[in-house]
Amino acid sequence: MKTPYDDLGSFISGSDEAGEIIKIEAELSPTFEIAAALRYLDRRNDKVILFNRVKGYTIPIVGNLFQSYRSLAIAFGIKDSQKVTDEYCKRSSARIKPEIQRSGPVKEVILKGDVDILKVMPVLTHHEKDAGPYFSSAITIAKDPQTGIRGMGIHRIQVKGKDKIGIFLGTAPLSRFLTLSDVKGKPLEIAIIIGVDPLTFLASITYAPEGIDKFDLAGGLRGRPVELVRGETVDIEVPRYAEFVMEGQILPGVREIEGPFGESGGAYLTVKNPVAQINCIYHRREPIYHALMPFNKENGIITNLVWEATQLDDIKRSLPAVKKVHLWGSVGEVAVVQIEKASDDDGRKIIKGLFNLLTRAKGIIVVDADIDIEDPYEVEWAVFTRFQVDRDLLTIAGVPGSVLDPSADGGLTSKWGLDATKPLREAGKYERIAPPTRAMEKVKTLLNSIL
Repeated sequence: MKTPYDDLGSFISGSDEAGEIIKIEAELSPTFEIAAALRYLDRRNDKVILFNRVKGYTIPIVGNLFQSYRSLAIAFGIKDSQKVTDEYCKRSSARIKPEIQRSGPVKEVILKGDVDILKVMPVLTHHEKDAGPYFSSAITIAKDPQTGIRGMGIHRIQVKGKDKIGIFLGTAPLSRFLTLSDVKGKPLEIAIIIGVDPLTFLASITYAPEGIDKFDLAGGLRGRPVELVRGETVDIEVPRYAEFVMEGQILPGVREIEGPFGESGGAYLTVKNPVAQINCIYHRREPIYHALMPFNKENGIITNLVWEATQLDDIKRSLPAVKKVHLWGSVGEVAVVQIEKASDDDGRKIIKGLFNLLTRAKGIIVVDADIDIEDPYEVEWAVFTRFQVDRDLLTIAGVPGSVLDPSADGGLTSKWGLDATKPLREAGKYERIAPPTRAMEKVKTLLNSIL
């Protein structure tokens, strides 16, 4: 099994050949205008957007990269977009270690010393009240100061000066690496990557226990090793086919206000965060900048894909009645859960169990096995016909919530659950209308052949 894409450019070409790209030739500014275009198009289509003329730069910008499961199917090299989750699950259990190479395209242009981030990269300013330009798709890599084990993830990064950034390390393992460095009073070396092949990008946001190298996960998803090169000024390896790399150090014990920034949850967030000094930038001779627009639907698509591949089996083991879970929203704010009921209490039991297991979800809707949980019309119908507020609504207070929720109090939130399953003793009363199955299968085959 092999996938064809080693870098972002070849994935864009493959998407173009499949008719999955919209090309914008009008000149637009990286300050608000490109972000506005990504938001506008997000609500109206599900294709990748390529901006060929960026004001002040000769570098194109690509965005809305994972706007549909069709794009993900292209990334995996498969034809059926409905098989993406199965393919991810199948490959994600594999581990293929990266290979170190002497050099690569990412080092075609190397800048050291007096660097200026915004002269090199068209970093977007996204929202009206954002504090300035932000990297929102950058992969930050660091090493455990005690063991040297590599960790990486996507963390928002504010450009605070020509060679100064603020970085939000809100999750492990990088947050723990920083704590260890701070205790020793030493800086934490980092490498920040912008623009990689699609499956390495997905691996970077996949949950992995500490000690698991995400480049091993990326190799498993790709079916072959990720090729790395050694850093120029830091002891960190980076993908040789990346578009851009920044190297620097997070300063020990330094914290400054970072934000506001419009986060994936759809609200502004301001935090006191670490500061890093950038001392080296290198990139391809003709690079492409990858932009990820917060609060667009691709956030929800990739979040749901990765969550299902890494967490759903654990949920099923704890709650065997659960068959499927689908996350709604840009950060999985609502979980729709399909169950196979054995007793009338199962819906309520599942909701209570998931209140703690689904820490990110603020709401849970439980439906029967006859409901397609990826179809909002079917879920809405189940709520309308099988749910009563005074009987089937559950709430809980004082449980851990999302850091992106501005209404949470000290990290704690309240949650709601809707039991939209039918009573077993009156199942016939809740039967859904539909044409005969045989007729549906016949016209499905016919229409799929001509559409």
